Amino acid sequence: MRKSRRTLVPYDPELDQTLREIRQNLKASQKQKEGCSQKRDDTSTSSSSSESETYDSGSEKTLKAFVMAEDNNRTLRDYGALGAFSLTSGISPSTTQANDFEFKPALVQLVSSQPFHGLASECPQDHLRRFIDLCMTVKHNGVTQDYIRLSLFKFSLGGEAAKWLANLPPNSLTTWDQVTKAFLERFYPLSKTAEMRSKIMNFKDQEDEGLCDAWESFKALLRACPYHNMENWL
Repeated sequence: MRKSRRTLVPYDPELDQTLREIRQNLKASQKQKEGCSQKRDDTSTSSSSSESETYDSGSEKTLKAFVMAEDNNRTLRDYGALGAFSLTSGISPSTTQANDFEFKPALVQLVSSQPFHGLASECPQDHLRRFIDLCMTVKHNGVTQDYIRLSLFKFSLGGEAAKWLANLPPNSLTTWDQVTKAFLERFYPLSKTAEMRSKIMNFKDQEDEGLCDAWESFKALLRACPYHNMENWL
């Protein structure tokens, strides 16, 4: 490799202190510049500004020189190397739980056996009901249901639903209510609610469908849209 013709910056054993002094001088110079512009006339203001700009320019050059000297110690491999991997999630369970508690692999496998993919044919409410029922089978002193649900919910998602969770801001959901609200807003939008309300209001039994079967179909519509906001008498 060719030798650099650039003049090296002298070694400074107190680099942090030097940088701190440079920044303080820059701030002091800026304040002095603003005070002079208010008290002096145009001639004196112009003179002080030129002096401040000269000082600022010299300080900035010195600061840039230190930064360049620090960058010169890095190789091309350092610039292209990836940082350490950090696992993040949009769901953040509370860490104040029992230290001796752990999830059994069989439970995790059971939760992930029927994942929710976010397909149009899937019902998010049915998925939440099944997931909550599975979580209710876990009981341990000092461990809340919120912690169990928040910890296991990611294993119950797949496909687009898993991508949705991965794209959430890290640690943005800290309670189970926040998770269910965000989940339903994404996979059960207002347009879907309006569609289900219309089906409930205009319900009609199918051909060759008995009264009992029609009643079960109607109740299935109510379960699929529990927040239809219609009175029981209606």
